[in-house]
Amino acid sequence: MVSDKQPLRAGGRGGGDVRLDPLTPRSHRTPAQVLDQRMPCSSCGSKSHKLDRCIRAPFGSIRGCPLCEQITHPMEMCPTFSTIRPEIIVDVLVWKRGNMPPWTTRVPWFEYLSDWTRSEQFRQSDRSTIMATPLPWSQDFTRQMAQSPGIADVQQAATRYDTSALPSDASTRNIEVAFKKYSIPCNYLWSNHPEESESPQATADAQTGPTPPDVANGRIN
Repeated sequence: MVSDKQPLRAGGRGGGDVRLDPLTPRSHRTPAQVLDQRMPCSSCGSKSHKLDRCIRAPFGSIRGCPLCEQITHPMEMCPTFSTIRPEIIVDVLVWKRGNMPPWTTRVPWFEYLSDWTRSEQFRQSDRSTIMATPLPWSQDFTRQMAQSPGIADVQQAATRYDTSALPSDASTRNIEVAFKKYSIPCNYLWSNHPEESESPQATADAQTGPTPPDVANGRIN
């Protein structure tokens, strides 16, 4: 048996010996060595994060499939798509993309969300929780963020799943505002709470429009 302290040798065509360093067990490698062996993000090429955590999307959305994380096809073309329940699709495209770029899909995320809001599961959901949950950025905001000087810091926050540090898009800050932006009727949303069919926030937005992004509040203008 060759000692791990001895260099390994292999005969070469030129008659000389080739010195090979002993292999280092994965458990003994430094974090940097392990990181270098990760598959790079198929969108931006970085090894610091996977495709589902990528923030930089100069075209307005992240191209690829959120189900298998392959960049070769959109979600609807994935072999597993037909087996995924609607609420899981909404979770993948909407709730897990809060304050992040949307995925590139054949059907926009807000249409999947609109369909889901007509389900019994939505009617049984807690309204305050849904209203407090951020939605994906709009494509315009995503393109602006891709050119922002602070995009590296935003990427770090997304990589470590620190959603509270991600900038908010005023036009998609909650479901009511987003539905107004995308011209989706929302008067039925809280029909199981007739006395709250139109929230004060929605009324204010209808009168004054959404609050513009503000750099001081972690947003861009």
